Amino acid sequence: MDKVDFLENDIKDLFSSDNPILEAKNLEGEVYRKYANRVTKKIQYKNLSYFLKYHGPVGWKEIVKNLALFKLPIVGAKQEFLALSRMQNLGINGPKVKSYYSKGVNPSKRNSFLITEELKDTISLEVDLNTYLSKKDFWAEEGKERPSKKECLLYCD
Repeated sequence: MDKVDFLENDIKDLFSSDNPILEAKNLEGEVYRKYANRVTKKIQYKNLSYFLKYHGPVGWKEIVKNLALFKLPIVGAKQEFLALSRMQNLGINGPKVKSYYSKGVNPSKRNSFLITEELKDTISLEVDLNTYLSKKDFWAEEGKERPSKKECLLYCD
């Protein structure tokens, strides 16, 4: 992909140079998550909030490590872009994709980003799960030991 894919033109002015990866990487915003080669930040533009998810190169070492653990390595924002696009096509409410860009054929050196609209008036799954798990009386009433967050994500109904 050689150009930024703008699904709507409302943020097109953010990218004026021939290097959208550098522009995206340098956008000012509140960092929500940062992990190795990935960063998620909330950015403001024209009095609206968006989320930028930037994926930098991972290197072959990380790819091989993930494959050795029988995990698919995350080498860009494409999976999230496809998932959110599919959700939107199916009428499932979720973050609306505003822009997507990927540069590089070599998966170890690929750079990409995704920009979505901010979801408003929602509760984060993380917050909801923590609230659910903190209800000690629930687990006592059920006569069960309180599960870990991971167990609850996998097995709780």
